[in-house]
Amino acid sequence: MIAKSEGIAIVKIHVVKVLGKSVYGYTSYGAINVDWDGTIPEIEKKYDIELDIDEPLIWGANIVSSITPNNTITIKDNMILISGILETVHHDGYSVLRIGESIITFLAQGNSLICGSNITIIAKSMRAFPVSY
Repeated sequence: MIAKSEGIAIVKIHVVKVLGKSVYGYTSYGAINVDWDGTIPEIEKKYDIELDIDEPLIWGANIVSSITPNNTITIKDNMILISGILETVHHDGYSVLRIGESIITFLAQGNSLICGSNITIIAKSMRAFPVSY
């Protein structure tokens, strides 16, 4: 885990395209494009990865109420949209988004939405760190 991280999740990615450190693939929740940190992955292989959102997350700006079906990761207009159910919000901004069997923990600024709400996190980019068990 990176200390300055704004959002983290662990998911499995099926890699379909690699362009330098930019990796495109599929998770069980949808398509994703990430900046890969570590040894470049092989195409058509699956990896457990930790996803990291480095940009500040702000309620009402890049964390919004969602009408998108829960449990999805999509790419739209070069932005990554992660949709799920807001599970927890602590007074210090630490929050948990559930997407299927995975969770994304993140720190957010501003006034949060209500737990149980469908939300979407909108990120310009995400970094992926391979996880080995």
